[in-house]
Amino acid sequence: MGSGRTDPRGGWAGRGSALLIAFLLVGCASRPAPPPADPDASPAREDPRSQGPIPLVRVGIAPDVSLAVLSADGAWAVGIMGRAGSAEAIPAGASLRFHARGGSLHLDGLGTTRAIGSDTLYAYPKDRGSTRLSVGSTRYRGEMLVFASGEDRLTVVNVVDLESYLRGVVPAEIGRSGPERIEAVKAQAVAARTYTLANMSRWRSRGFDLLATVADQVYLGADGERADVDEAVRATTGVVALHEGRPILAYYSSTCGGITAGPETVWGKQARPYLKARRCRARRGADSFCAPSPYYRWIEVWDGPVLETILKRTLPGATGEGDPESWGRLVDLEIEKRSNDKRVEELEIRFEKRRITIGGDAIRWVLRRPDGGSLRSALLLEIQVEEKEGRANRVAVRGAGFGHGVGLCQYGAIGMARAGVDYLQILRFYYRGVRLVRAYRAWPA
Repeated sequence: MGSGRTDPRGGWAGRGSALLIAFLLVGCASRPAPPPADPDASPAREDPRSQGPIPLVRVGIAPDVSLAVLSADGAWAVGIMGRAGSAEAIPAGASLRFHARGGSLHLDGLGTTRAIGSDTLYAYPKDRGSTRLSVGSTRYRGEMLVFASGEDRLTVVNVVDLESYLRGVVPAEIGRSGPERIEAVKAQAVAARTYTLANMSRWRSRGFDLLATVADQVYLGADGERADVDEAVRATTGVVALHEGRPILAYYSSTCGGITAGPETVWGKQARPYLKARRCRARRGADSFCAPSPYYRWIEVWDGPVLETILKRTLPGATGEGDPESWGRLVDLEIEKRSNDKRVEELEIRFEKRRITIGGDAIRWVLRRPDGGSLRSALLLEIQVEEKEGRANRVAVRGAGFGHGVGLCQYGAIGMARAGVDYLQILRFYYRGVRLVRAYRAWPA
């Protein structure tokens, strides 16, 4: 480990990258019918070197905040990265307050105030088996890094092994387990594990690998763990989905609405052979696996002037269009083009003096709901605009699904699990042509 703020973070990144490189070198109310038998539905292949270490993940749990409070439910210690013998014992129940000023990290606690400067602090529990560190009121496994990340900002990073990380992710992403859902929860665990490995160091310039939010995967730490979900995570320990020897971009969302989407139409990203649009059903004419979802079909209604205000606030940031007050009143919305996955590729929004076209996932963030939330999906089935005196007076959108729709459909996976489909078949259904491999067997002590 080097000294100073930048080198220690690079040191952790280097450790995670080395582990990843080593890994890569190792080669529904009613029950829908299950899909046809998959001739390749063999168990996840054992990698001949599957006894390798569990990768470490650096999770940005409090990025660029003004204040962070750390504590623990047992004895813990804090030291400066790169300085041997700098660790100081902290008694159970004691808390330390961190803040940044002038690009320098400051620590308050134990009756003193100290200027740390540009160094990175690390905190760890004395008893890693039973003691959990807390940031604010949330407890976490593993260790913490704290460093100044701006003039008056600091960042807290949780360094934790991948399996322990998943214990705080999977319940947040798919909810409870249970006999009827456990195969779906297993599939979610593999998807989340694979997504993590494919995106390691995504935010390296900010000192961590992944964010603890929907920008990556929701992570609730040790407080988010559930014993029933732990069972599914443990049962799939080390299992990942590969394409051409590399972890896939294992995207997933709540409800596809009947058909999954490709990343090229949703985000304008590179098409992937394992993320092709496909119908979320066993066969032509069958119900969608995700039909029991409360978001399978939905309707959103706005008063015209309310939607006009929303659009004039959201469109400039999404499109670069300026001076919304010069556009005049909202007149109409019309779907001009759809992609092969039925999402809206071009939505024309007409004002009295301006016409603006948007498409893909941007639609969700521009047509925000009256309560402020994003639109549930860009799979819009129909738009109805009631005009009055040349102005949109009422707008209704009928849509399907919840989320971006790329990759695994969580409600679809639950529907398949209830129909008796195992997690390997679920994964191969949504991620076509992938190879499922158990890269390591170890479970954290």
